[in-house]
Amino acid sequence: MFAPVGHLLLEEWHLETKTELDDIIVPTENAATIATFTWGPVDELESVERNILDELKEHVICEISVSPTKHGIPNRFAYVCARMSESVPKQGVYESPYLQMRALFEVLNNELTSRLQLAEPTKHMLQNVLVVRNMGDFSEINRAYSQYFGVSPPSRVCIECNTIQGCVTIESVLQISNADFTVVDYDNTDASVFAKKVLHVQSVSEWAPACIGPYSQATVMCNIIRSAGQVALLPQTMNIVDASVKTQAIQCMKNVHHTLTALNSCIHNVVRCVLYVDGENVTEESDKKVVESVGTWNNYLASTDDDYVEQYKRSDVPSISDFFKVVYVSKLPKLSAVEYHTTALNNKGGKATLTTLESAYPLRAQKLVIQDTYSETTFIAVSIIGNDSIEDSLVEKVAGYANSAAKKESVKIQICRVFTKSTSLGISAQLAEWAAIQGIPFSVVPCTRLALLDGQECQLCCEFEVL
Repeated sequence: MFAPVGHLLLEEWHLETKTELDDIIVPTENAATIATFTWGPVDELESVERNILDELKEHVICEISVSPTKHGIPNRFAYVCARMSESVPKQGVYESPYLQMRALFEVLNNELTSRLQLAEPTKHMLQNVLVVRNMGDFSEINRAYSQYFGVSPPSRVCIECNTIQGCVTIESVLQISNADFTVVDYDNTDASVFAKKVLHVQSVSEWAPACIGPYSQATVMCNIIRSAGQVALLPQTMNIVDASVKTQAIQCMKNVHHTLTALNSCIHNVVRCVLYVDGENVTEESDKKVVESVGTWNNYLASTDDDYVEQYKRSDVPSISDFFKVVYVSKLPKLSAVEYHTTALNNKGGKATLTTLESAYPLRAQKLVIQDTYSETTFIAVSIIGNDSIEDSLVEKVAGYANSAAKKESVKIQICRVFTKSTSLGISAQLAEWAAIQGIPFSVVPCTRLALLDGQECQLCCEFEVL
């Protein structure tokens, strides 16, 4: 029987001066070294670097949207996408991953502070998705990133796409309603539904991978669990499982499941999953069939069915949908073959409803509505399937699904996410232009192969969040 993580409710505490101790070594043979980070304040820069950083900030594109007031509760979420523009200098010191990450955060923080009056914008972040151009630059990117977070950082997903503009892009979702930002009594849902809840465990165990950087395993708000990207780390050694692609996929799903059970949920309650695959190393057709197979996912779900899971398992979550997609990118953290980025529901009430929208080849569209007493979030997935050439008119049709939902339900499109093969970058650029006109944050993940979890290959998958 798997034991969940315990939660401690501290009634009284005080600080004591520590005596000096030798460095602690993880008592596991061949264990990976757990990285340590210094969180804030932000490093002061030399004048030359400061000038370069100020120049880089002039080339940052930062897009922000804010959810409308509902049920008398203002501004529950904000969505932000920040990236370097095409005009950024592409030589020498301007290509510094550290300075580019700093530039994105400085612009992002300034914009959020001025528009939303947030004193500490990064404190409000629930999840960040980092797309880097070269995973070899990640230590420098992470050095800059870590300076903006302290206790209870957001969950994080990181992938490499070697064709992006600039060294790094960031997509973030923030909680901005008036609520307590500390970890709260998780069972008191009525009082804490709008509070940011954080699962942040750094100790090595056999439960799930420890946080080895400035991120949390998961954050929760409005009963939606946003988990960090899970690669095939074996928790007790913090090394990638040296095994087949299928075994790595199963290890990732175990890590997802064990994390969710600590938050009154389980892998059965996942409503959205982006399965990132190392496209440069996963090239065998047999391996592609494994990761793109519904059977791989469903077989793992079946293996977890027991009385313990039954108490968390919801009956309204669709077993599979177009919100499960497989995206082949150029590289993943720790050289993992796969990485699972999941969004799940807890078992605290509300309902999830999946609807297949009317569409004609080559389009497929579905709508997922997550609703409870206080909030409603609509996800719309539109996929262009097959390998036929794409007509420009499809841009209007893809965007039309989100526009229709927004008009019908008097809500606002908050973000447009696009996963696209290189052969479809033209339509992606048109969608970016449409999003800019609409004032909608836009993020894009270029990939070499794209498929839904039923094995249906796609040219482009577009997701909208509507609140």
